[in-house]
Amino acid sequence: MANGVGEPHAQNNETAEAAEEGGNEQNNIAGGEGGNQQNNDAAGDPIRSSLEERIEKKEEQILKLEASVFQLANYYFVFQGVIFSAIIKGSHPGGLNCRHFLLPFFMSFIGAALNFGSLLIIADKYKESLDQLDKRHIVLQSHLNSGTRHTLSEEHKKKRARRQIIMVVSMISFLVFVILNLVATRIILCDG
Repeated sequence: MANGVGEPHAQNNETAEAAEEGGNEQNNIAGGEGGNQQNNDAAGDPIRSSLEERIEKKEEQILKLEASVFQLANYYFVFQGVIFSAIIKGSHPGGLNCRHFLLPFFMSFIGAALNFGSLLIIADKYKESLDQLDKRHIVLQSHLNSGTRHTLSEEHKKKRARRQIIMVVSMISFLVFVILNLVATRIILCDG
């Protein structure tokens, strides 16, 4: 106490006790347990808003991952378009022929392999983000309804399923497009 360290703690304890007594007095005025519920709701609002903010941030991250998938696919389509333009222009007499087939084929294949590897990395991050979002929703639900089972809402389950389907369909579509491009490269140069 002589060095002044004990005084702030004493003041804090007195302030906390006064607030607790005032809170109890307010609870008694408000009708006992109903007042406690109001105080718990008031104390829960910062937690709830924090959880909702974290959910919003995770939703934004998921949207950015979705956008990056489409952006990556668009870059690949442009790259493939340049290769096809060269193949078609070069397939005229005196230009590219079947013996030149391997160069555009391997260029397309390497571009596809790099893009598909990037898509797999993004898909892994996407799945991880969806799992984290599910956990955050469960924590929010358990905070809001402490007596219920910790499960996801039907709306959230449908949204997650839709997102997973879109990602799987995008990956399959990309693979189909790659296969068609590789086959078309061969057909244009050798059979055209």
